[in-house]
Amino acid sequence: MKEIRIGAAAWGFRELTLQQQLDLARRLGLVSLELGIANSPADVQTDADVRLLEQVKKEYEAFGISLDTAATGNDFTLEDGNAAAEDIGKLKRVIDICSFLGVETLRIFAGFTPYREVDETRFSRMIDALNTVARYGKEHGVVTAMETHGGVMAYPDGVVHFHSAATETGCLKRILRETDDSLKFVFDPANLYAIAGCDVEETAELVGSRIAYAHIKDFVKLPGGHLKPGAIGDEKRDWKRTIETVLKWTDTLMIEYEEPQDIEEGTRRSKQYLETILKEVWL
Repeated sequence: MKEIRIGAAAWGFRELTLQQQLDLARRLGLVSLELGIANSPADVQTDADVRLLEQVKKEYEAFGISLDTAATGNDFTLEDGNAAAEDIGKLKRVIDICSFLGVETLRIFAGFTPYREVDETRFSRMIDALNTVARYGKEHGVVTAMETHGGVMAYPDGVVHFHSAATETGCLKRILRETDDSLKFVFDPANLYAIAGCDVEETAELVGSRIAYAHIKDFVKLPGGHLKPGAIGDEKRDWKRTIETVLKWTDTLMIEYEEPQDIEEGTRRSKQYLETILKEVWL
């Protein structure tokens, strides 16, 4: 039977110290935890020195949690070309940090601009940037993995997701064709579910063998039509079908409960539901 690795994504843990994050991951029986690097204020920052990075390695080892993935933030689709250049520099530094720590895979983004606003100039700039950081990562023993993440518009009671270049099928096909094979993907089904009319399984098959690992979370639809983050299983979806599709390409599932105020309870419920689904998948 295939061994499934269940870990946690960094984003929901963003208001905890690293020790608190690792302690929670261990108590919940998770095997891996994305290390946040320069994506939120509590993360390891790009100016971290060797002493701090050595301490990070020691803490992961002390808690028995695998330091094999990390996550950072960037946007290569902004209108200002200088912003993309700055993000390339940032990501190279993050890759250097990952290489030092022995991190195998770094989650990055393409960008969050509505895909219809990403004209040819911006799209080409995005492709060049993705290739630059993917090749730099390859040279330094780090896989860069682009998340399937749309754009998000926030409202007082929730959010609305819309297609970015990382989720719209035509754009995604171009990214697959025009980027180096060393660029992999973090597949996030809920980010796709959240976009009206998006076919999750079809997108998984499209990305296929370039999936490095998956983020697993849920969004709950509110009466007004907006969405709020939830634990896996809070919204009625065919999670069995989705998980079966994802497991064709990866054995690493990272729970991403996004609400920091009840991160332990939400992650626990997510893990319990995910384990139930996995039992059904393997029957």
